[in-house]
Amino acid sequence: DKEKDETAEVEISAEEKTDTIESVKPAEEVTTEKAPQVETEKTAANAAEDTKPKNTKTVVTFKLEYEPSSKDRQEKLYELLNASSRKKAQAIESLRKSAAAVTRARPKPTTMATADGSAVKAGFLNKKKPVAEPMFLKRWYDRFLGPQSMCRMLFPIAKNYIVFFGAVSLMHFKGHELALPAPV
Repeated sequence: DKEKDETAEVEISAEEKTDTIESVKPAEEVTTEKAPQVETEKTAANAAEDTKPKNTKTVVTFKLEYEPSSKDRQEKLYELLNASSRKKAQAIESLRKSAAAVTRARPKPTTMATADGSAVKAGFLNKKKPVAEPMFLKRWYDRFLGPQSMCRMLFPIAKNYIVFFGAVSLMHFKGHELALPAPV
């Protein structure tokens, strides 16, 4: 018996798009059933309230915030990239056309008569002097005793090992000479 007709007005606001639905749409009819109750005495005021039809208008406001997903952002960036690529291609094409027009309009320069066609040989400024090989002693010194040689690099590391194994071998082979004399 108790059916309600409800109408809703919905406002949706978003960061990027704000759409307002101004039309009022009727909501679904809601049916409720009550368990049977024993009737008690009703006052005249209560009876009058129960007989009035209940038509209420409900206004519902929603606030929605829209954040685009990474895929949506990527698609938007691709669209911007494609637009800028088209503009770039058009600019390059216009530059090519204007460069072609300029080269056609320019008068041809007179050529000088030379034997091989060029006044100067290509690469004449880039010539390098041959490097003389150092003497044998200098090469030997650099390889074995110089500041960047293997001996100078390894000596600080190997020094402690050399001292240790030298002392062990001295005690092993000449230990009898290092011993204390016999008691008198």
